[in-house]
Amino acid sequence: MTTKNKLFQFTVGLLFALVNFVNTSVAQSPTSLNVITADLDNFWAAFDKIQTTEDAAQQANYLKTLFLDRASPGLTAIREARNYHPAAYLAAIQKYPLFWKSIRANTLRAKNLRTDLEKSIEQLRQLYPPLRPAKIYFTIGVFRTGGTTMGDKVLIGCETSMCDQHTVTSEFPAAMDYLKKHWATNPIDEILHTSVHEYLHTQQMEALNATLLGQCLREGIAEFVASLAMGVPSTENAIVAGRKQEPKIKAAFEKEMFNTEYGFWLWSDRANEFETRDLGYFIGHALAEKYYAAAKDKTAAIQSMIELDYNSLAALAKFVDPLHYFSQPIAKLKKAQEQAKSPVVIGIAPFNNGATKVDPSLTEIEVHFSTEMNTHFRGHDFGPLGAPNALRIKDTRFGEDHKSITLIIAALKPNQRYQLLLSSNYRNTYGMRMEPFLLDFTTGEN
Repeated sequence: MTTKNKLFQFTVGLLFALVNFVNTSVAQSPTSLNVITADLDNFWAAFDKIQTTEDAAQQANYLKTLFLDRASPGLTAIREARNYHPAAYLAAIQKYPLFWKSIRANTLRAKNLRTDLEKSIEQLRQLYPPLRPAKIYFTIGVFRTGGTTMGDKVLIGCETSMCDQHTVTSEFPAAMDYLKKHWATNPIDEILHTSVHEYLHTQQMEALNATLLGQCLREGIAEFVASLAMGVPSTENAIVAGRKQEPKIKAAFEKEMFNTEYGFWLWSDRANEFETRDLGYFIGHALAEKYYAAAKDKTAAIQSMIELDYNSLAALAKFVDPLHYFSQPIAKLKKAQEQAKSPVVIGIAPFNNGATKVDPSLTEIEVHFSTEMNTHFRGHDFGPLGAPNALRIKDTRFGEDHKSITLIIAALKPNQRYQLLLSSNYRNTYGMRMEPFLLDFTTGEN
């Protein structure tokens, strides 16, 4: 072989090696995102065909063949994560046609997000160099999540996260008012931030049966680091509102932080004294913000936050205690909760439980508890004698010290036995459930 041919072969081989290196590097780069939007086109194709017939079987067939059978791995995952059945999709399409038509253009905007998403994830990689690749799926669910994850998949529910103040909600029942409030804040404007927040969850340890503290840190850290990557502060309502009542929120959180039931703090519209949902995001975000501000090595601080073991109370204490955010160290707060006993009913008035010949003109019964109660929780049920002997409650009113509750009752009949089960849905300020109590009495003559 001539020197010229050898040189040619060497040059060609070098070029192939360079091309292979570049391709491999691109494939492994976290910024080479896979943004998958095929489910959106498939959903709208099924939606259009469903509108052409009133035959339920044919509608189900269109949903199956045009949407569900063509599912991306993301659609399959979000259906599994949120238990979405075909019947739920069909019911939503049939009940809310004006809603779906009003969000169609918004959902299809997801197709134009690739460049901005790649830029945002690259900014995240600069903050957290070990960032692993993940795929982002823009898909359609049935109102149970705007964004979640499964493994290395970011799952965006566009029917929830890509709505705005113009979304038609007139078809929705009162039970869905929480969505109306959310959409009035124009969540579509935050879709990039939402995607980066969820992307961060693919990097974090799962919080399996974690305490409220651990789960709030996981959410708050994702929100804080996403804001750093985006270069803008979080506009999450819970975080904005939380700053205004921080001392009271912290005091309430301290009593419940070790619970594995999250109450109103996360993913819930339960009533609470602060009139704000998801305040656990605020607590986690405040801790992350304080930790980052105190750190000399910011890159190491971000890595420590993302890689925190949210399931380990020892790891959480090591992270939280040096910040002096709470009134006491984690170990002391945990001991205080352990020493608190489950609440019990210690008495009723104006008669003793089990009494007979109770005045049938009575309109109120007072129940006294062993400890201060959370006034946002109560629960009543039939006693063993069932509905015929049920005591009917018109209203309730907690005492000023929250250690008693007044039951305003419906008219009583003479010579009648009444029962009311005060259930374990009653809870104290630590979130501990009450031991059920059977209120049982018999009325006398008029």
